[in-house]
Order: sequence, then C-alpha cells, then structure tokens
Amino acid sequence: MNREFLVPDLGEGLQDATITSWNVAVGDTVELNQTLCTVETNKAEVEIPSPYAGQVLELGGAAGETLDVGSLLVRIATTEAAPAPVNGSARKPVLVGYGADDTMDTSRRAPANPSEAPQAGRPRAKPPVRKLAAELHVDLRALAPGSGPDGVITRDDVLAAAGSSELLDV
Repeated sequence: MNREFLVPDLGEGLQDATITSWNVAVGDTVELNQTLCTVETNKAEVEIPSPYAGQVLELGGAAGETLDVGSLLVRIATTEAAPAPVNGSARKPVLVGYGADDTMDTSRRAPANPSEAPQAGRPRAKPPVRKLAAELHVDLRALAPGSGPDGVITRDDVLAAAGSSELLDV
C-alpha cells in the first residue's frame, strides 16, 4: 500500500518549510519514527520522523527547496494492510503533535452525555476549577454533572457548593 506523508503544520501561522537535508533516498527502507529529513521554518529547524515503515518511493523536494504545508513530503510503500479495526472502527496512525487518535482510551473521562448514568470516572472540570474545589474542600463528585456544556463543573458550581456543608469534603 502506498502512503503519502504531507508536510506537517509545524507551528501557528507557518505556511511552508524548507528542506535542509534528507536522511533517506528513493529506494531506502525506513522504520517507523526514523528521521526522514530536517526542515527549517521561520521559527525553528525540525527533524521530521516517518509515520510509516516501508520503502521510500518518492521525495517531495530536494534539499534547499521550500514546500507548502500540506504538499507531498514523501511517498512510502508499506507492507501493512489497511488499518486494523479497533472497537468497530479503523485505527489511523498518529504521530505525537500530528493529531489525536480517535480510538484513544477515554475511560478516565466522564461520559459526554450527562444523562448517562451512573457518572463514571473523574468528574469533568477544568484545572483551575479543580484547584478551587480543593482549596474550598468541595467534593467534585457530588457536583457532577455540572452546569457547564456537556456537564462540565464550573467555577460557579464550586462556589455555590462551598456554601452548602453537605457537599464539602472535610
């Protein structure tokens, strides 16, 4: 299966990257996360790892050439079949910093739908709200689901609970 790896978005507002050097050539065999090349942007010089293992079929440009974000960086022939289904959906390869994996474990998180009972996992609250609850000795589990979007516990929820002794975690 031939896979295309496009020039990644390496930073906010950067539209292109200049290839400073290649660590691979057409015909080379590469491993997952092996450095393919080094690129330079207006902000930094970055080594780009391979998201696939296989044989390099095509390079998107020569050293010194500037490529737009989203254009072909490298094409790799992989021996892998289509991504294996995980929980009924196809798993997509993900490199850190290149996007989230739709199949990641979210078991620590509460259900997105607050009406789902029982409330499983940690109550949903932003870190500053968790800190405030700890300082005021408010048990977040007693407030779940909160009044925020998707049942997220808000600062106002914690402040309201701080006045009620039955919700305090003392």
